[in-house]
Amino acid sequence: MPDKPIEYVYFPHQGMISLLAVMSDGQGIETATVGSEGVVGAMSGFGIRRGFTRAVVQAPLVAGRISCTHFQAAVQNSEALKHLIVSYNELLVAQIQQTAACNALHPTESRLARWLLQTRDRIDSDVLPLTQNSCRKCSGSGGRR
Repeated sequence: MPDKPIEYVYFPHQGMISLLAVMSDGQGIETATVGSEGVVGAMSGFGIRRGFTRAVVQAPLVAGRISCTHFQAAVQNSEALKHLIVSYNELLVAQIQQTAACNALHPTESRLARWLLQTRDRIDSDVLPLTQNSCRKCSGSGGRR
């Protein structure tokens, strides 16, 4: 949740997590997605962190998790892990920037096509197991995707 301490780092094995930017009125918009290629909360490995986004499970999820305390200890003992986290964070920032640009500049059909392809990549299936309920969770109170 935004501005809450991060307690766990999550490693999705299957499924998809949406990262939402949440406005002061509670509305949210998806800025990135994470599947088995990624991790949620990795930057907490560099110290106590607060969340900047809301993480919402969008497709049935199987994931591993580790407490931030244990993850920080692992990061402190591994230069390779530090490098991996920084590299992944750079890719995540690039995804967020691409999403913002597409949402601002492309027509609805193009944005939907990008989202469908990205979701297919994350869940590794041609069947998208999304429901209206998962979309309502993602969008908050009246938000948009």
